[in-house]
Amino acid sequence: MGGDLDRTELTVAIGGIALNCRLAGEEGEFHILANHRPFLCESDADLVLDCWYRPVPEPLLQGEMVFDTQPLWSLHRIEEGLVWRQMSAAVQPNSQRVAFLPSDGDAMQVYTASFRQRGGLWTYPIHHPLDKFLYSHVLPRWQGLACHASSVEDNGRGFLFVGVSEAGKSTMAGLWHGREGVQVLSDERTVVRLQDGWRIYGTPWHGTFPVYSPSSAPLAAVLFLKQGPENRLVSVSRSDAAKRLMVCGYLPYWSVEGMDASLDLLDRLTVQVPCLELTFVPDGRVVDLVRSAAEG
Repeated sequence: MGGDLDRTELTVAIGGIALNCRLAGEEGEFHILANHRPFLCESDADLVLDCWYRPVPEPLLQGEMVFDTQPLWSLHRIEEGLVWRQMSAAVQPNSQRVAFLPSDGDAMQVYTASFRQRGGLWTYPIHHPLDKFLYSHVLPRWQGLACHASSVEDNGRGFLFVGVSEAGKSTMAGLWHGREGVQVLSDERTVVRLQDGWRIYGTPWHGTFPVYSPSSAPLAAVLFLKQGPENRLVSVSRSDAAKRLMVCGYLPYWSVEGMDASLDLLDRLTVQVPCLELTFVPDGRVVDLVRSAAEG
């Protein structure tokens, strides 16, 4: 089926965190997006998501709004936990897709009311934007966060290239791609985690350079991208590095606990990992510059 896989139950691991998706109340198999296929795994689940294809239960359409990205999705609080709704409730009260995150730690649930079967397969349950929300929400529990950054592994060293849109993240990924000993992890969004040291992980969420690797690498340096007339590396202060990472991070602003954990993580990251501004021109010489600095 081209880039697709079919499964009734599946587990994907993003950022080293395994999410098990189970088809609930129906027979059949999932349609799996091509960019998520490399992240399929057989690991024990860290999180469980029961997937329903039916109208959303009425109680999940209630609750106090706590966060709104209008018109894409909104987050609400009910007595039993948090409810994520695709499409703003102000725009479309009968949401097309709703996820329930119970506060007691039981399995999460997603209800897809508006779906289409493709060749008899059920719509992939965590397609955009639910996948990004879920991982932004849970990553702080595992001392991690997602960042607007491209990333590479270069002969056992990981480099994180942080930047806003049009800063050159995909361009940088392309400059490293194909070089000996190099694996591009992502050109758009990267997970950073503190485990036994700092590690960076590729994600399914790619930009214009369609690479999506489940691999990880020990983080050697954080490089803030800036296009300019020459290749140059300049150290940045801890406060400046933290500010830039916050601007480019996918942080759980709706959660006090999640934000506290994320800010603590950023504080430790800027202490323990070199953070530099990388001004560059789009040619291969910048790769040599970064390698020389890492070896020096």
